[in-house]
Amino acid sequence: MIRQRFHIDKCNWDVTAYYAITRYNIGEIMYNLKCIGCDGDFMRDAYINLSENKLNSGLTYSNSFLRETVMVVALASSAKQFHRALVHEMRHSQSHIATAFNMNEKGEGVCYLLDDIVGLTHDKTASLICNCCRTKKHEHDGNDEH
Repeated sequence: MIRQRFHIDKCNWDVTAYYAITRYNIGEIMYNLKCIGCDGDFMRDAYINLSENKLNSGLTYSNSFLRETVMVVALASSAKQFHRALVHEMRHSQSHIATAFNMNEKGEGVCYLLDDIVGLTHDKTASLICNCCRTKKHEHDGNDEH
């Protein structure tokens, strides 16, 4: 599992993200969900989702009052599937934040918000969305092209 905590300055919003998680990480994730006010059906569904240890899945929960999000992306069957799940959960995060700030979903501001999230997560997730890094067949040379 890769754990990351980042701050989106323009919104004063904190995100705790978990990448490539397995069921062995459930306790920490559930604790952090509870800390930001998650309860009831979402908490129960989150526990079930995480316990099933499904590949290519994830979840995102946000508390707009606390300006905090927990974003989770499970292990994936391929780099492409991890990337898809990651973008899916990033989009949920973006939507939650945009809603909290009454941002126009069709406007530039919401697009720049997603740009910020992508930029802040890139260094922690790059090795998971690159097939050569995931399979370790080739050494990552630090270039953007593989």
